[in-house]
Amino acid sequence: MSRSPETWTTALARSLLQVREGRTATTILQLPLTGLLALVWISTATTGGTATAAVITATAFLGALALLVLGLAVPWPRLPPGSPLVIPVLDVAAVALAVLAVPGYGHALGMLVVFPAVWLAASGLHGRWMLTLLLMGAALVALPAWLSHPPTTPGQTVLALLLPLGVIALAVSVHAATVHQREQDRLLAEQREAAERAVEESRHSAELLSAGLAAIDVGILVIDEDGHAVSRNAEMQRLLAVAAPGDPRAAEDPAASEPDFLVLGADGRRPVSAARRPVARALSGEDFSRQLLWIGDCEHPRAVSVTARSVWDGPARRGSVLAFTDVTDLLHAVTARDQLLATVTHDLRSPLSAILGRADLALERGGLPERAERDLAAIVHGAEHMQSIVQDLLHSSAGAPQAVPLPADLVELIEETVAAAEHAATDAEVDLALDLPHQLPALVDPIRMRRVLDNLLVNAIKYSPVGGEVLVRALASEDGEAVVEVQDRGRGMTEAEAGNAFTRFYRADSARHSAVPGVGLGLYICKSIVDAHGGTIECRSRPNEGTTFTVRLPLAADEAPDGGRPGPRSGAPSPAGDRPGGRSGGPADDAAHDPAHDPADARSR
Repeated sequence: MSRSPETWTTALARSLLQVREGRTATTILQLPLTGLLALVWISTATTGGTATAAVITATAFLGALALLVLGLAVPWPRLPPGSPLVIPVLDVAAVALAVLAVPGYGHALGMLVVFPAVWLAASGLHGRWMLTLLLMGAALVALPAWLSHPPTTPGQTVLALLLPLGVIALAVSVHAATVHQREQDRLLAEQREAAERAVEESRHSAELLSAGLAAIDVGILVIDEDGHAVSRNAEMQRLLAVAAPGDPRAAEDPAASEPDFLVLGADGRRPVSAARRPVARALSGEDFSRQLLWIGDCEHPRAVSVTARSVWDGPARRGSVLAFTDVTDLLHAVTARDQLLATVTHDLRSPLSAILGRADLALERGGLPERAERDLAAIVHGAEHMQSIVQDLLHSSAGAPQAVPLPADLVELIEETVAAAEHAATDAEVDLALDLPHQLPALVDPIRMRRVLDNLLVNAIKYSPVGGEVLVRALASEDGEAVVEVQDRGRGMTEAEAGNAFTRFYRADSARHSAVPGVGLGLYICKSIVDAHGGTIECRSRPNEGTTFTVRLPLAADEAPDGGRPGPRSGAPSPAGDRPGGRSGGPADDAAHDPAHDPADARSR
């Protein structure tokens, strides 16, 4: 923004403000008047003036000279503010003497009063005091000339008043400009102090941010809209050196050098195209999270998880911030854990099958003492519980399940699952209620979907209070999906816990501190099975109010939405419970029909 030109009064006020106090200031302001009074004295003494006039003008000059010496000798900054104003007040008297000595030139010599008048006006003195002094000074200077040559006409009167009025007008203008300039200087000083504080705070914040970025083990890269590196921390430098060994461009211009980086996809085998690399994606304005890549040569590759967010200045995008997290050790640990789980669980299956088989045979033969039968039943109960955990671990370590969806009636699957869970509900003193349509054909893998239903139902029973109720509801939605809900009125979960309910090996604090056993795999397995069907599963929960799990699956092609059966009904159809005695069907059936089974032990509560 251009500055408006200063008026001459403002410029004069600025200059006077800069020199209005101190020895140098008084010298600069006093010297011109002293010199002019010297010329008046010399002129009077050499041009035939009277002796009296010469003495008076000499007195005026010597007075001004004395004031000049006084200004040089006195340490004005040590005296109270305004002390130097004694000099311009006395200067008015010196000018008045000069006018009195040469009355014929009173109007011309009276112009010398401009110097003390401007000094007073620029001094910052209060307006009333300044105006009083100026009026007295102007009257003192104009009075001798008025008395020696009194005006006889209106024109002469105007001319006689012109000098004092002009001096006063000039002084008022200078005073107004000075006040304005002082206010501007004050505002500028405040703005300068605020700017200095802001700069200092910004510098301090930048130092803290730099120290913080240097201390974390996440690589941070900030790029502008052209892809040039604006900032990066030490960890980012290390990762860039891994991705582009020996390339000095990588640190300064990552967008231009990224196509030459050694980058592979999440599988660690296939190269990532230039357009799908993180800097290129961020440069295109894309925000993304947890892109898994492998960087570096094949001998020492590093796995990184990359997240990018755009930086906006109003509607304009100014760049992006990318976070690179080295997850190599984490991936190696996960791989080792999965291998260990697969090995351990595989080795546990054989002895567990032997224990269950021998125990079942002993119970079937009969003739055992009652105590021995109770002990064998406890052994079977514990072994079946262990077998369900082993099955969950095997399922977890095997990766994503392969589902073979077929047309099946979800109502029939639900009724079979509820019938199998009646014993567990009775032992827990929990009521089971159903709200089902007559049939609900859907495309599902019956064996795997029975496992999902069993997990959710047994989980709801485990976390329901004594006397509570578990409601299983199913319906066909208007958007062509089969919807199954399992609702309990148990202890519930917080929003954060519900968000992590399907995380592998996750159990909430309340669940870990409770007497309910589990390892945190049931809901993870449920989600993986539902995902394999192309469906969704969600959790809604509130502490002390209960939890509802909702599963959405594709309907069979010929299914049209029909409402649910009116009103919930308790219990389950009896045919589902009339299966042959003993254990049958393998692990899936065992899990589904064992009342003590714990497949849904991942409930995050």
